[in-house]
Amino acid sequence: ETFNSLFPVVVELLTNLMKMKDRESSVRSNLFYGAISSSEFLCSFPILNKLLSFTTNVARSLPNSKIDLMTCISNIEDILQGIQMKRNEPDEEYKYLFEEAQDLAKYTETIIKMPRVVKRQINRDNIPASSAYEYFKLNIFIPLLDHFIVAIFIPLLDHFIVAIFIPLLDHFIVAIKDRFSEHVKKAAAISCLIPEHIADKSYDDLLPAIELYQKFLHCSTAQLKTEFVLWKKRWTDIVTEDSFTSLSSYSGSNPNTVNMKRKEQVFLPDK
Repeated sequence: ETFNSLFPVVVELLTNLMKMKDRESSVRSNLFYGAISSSEFLCSFPILNKLLSFTTNVARSLPNSKIDLMTCISNIEDILQGIQMKRNEPDEEYKYLFEEAQDLAKYTETIIKMPRVVKRQINRDNIPASSAYEYFKLNIFIPLLDHFIVAIFIPLLDHFIVAIFIPLLDHFIVAIKDRFSEHVKKAAAISCLIPEHIADKSYDDLLPAIELYQKFLHCSTAQLKTEFVLWKKRWTDIVTEDSFTSLSSYSGSNPNTVNMKRKEQVFLPDK
């Protein structure tokens, strides 16, 4: 885009350099001027400028350390779709690009024309065409579109997914497993304090959770052990009492437990 905007200035500079008495400067500037005034360059330049404009946002975002990977992949896919749309209907876009090439040719005072075509051509594409307009569309515009799609963006997308995105996901999964699996195991030990589970638990079963939350516990190990014992005794007694009450209620409503009740009465000590 910058070179495109400076093209008139570059042409003027090379024109002035060709008039210099210094032979080396004059010869080199003449070679450069011949290159930028050729029909192949004048037609290729607007096409490349257009195609590269698709990549500007992605090129700026890739070096960013805070890059959003999903957004970047989405942007590459959007670029592929955009170029594919141009490829499916090339005539409309090419019309404006060829007009732009003709405008550039005015600065170099040249006419866009077909190169000499021979039957056997090995150094460049040689698709038959009836005019310069048709020739550069078939031999430059469409092949460049295909090259961008097949040789650049699809491998770029594949490389981005395989070399960056998937390894990052793998690293994230492994890090999650390594970090949180151990964390969860330690944190789960606090379930020992749940009344319905505490009956068959010991202080040692609670130790992983105590180690994990040590900085939040403002008491000694002896105090923790004492609190655990008291907490366990309290809920063990409550659970036992509830169980006895439930059994008594069941026995009172069941005729089959009469003998059991009598036996209980026999063994009750005198007060």
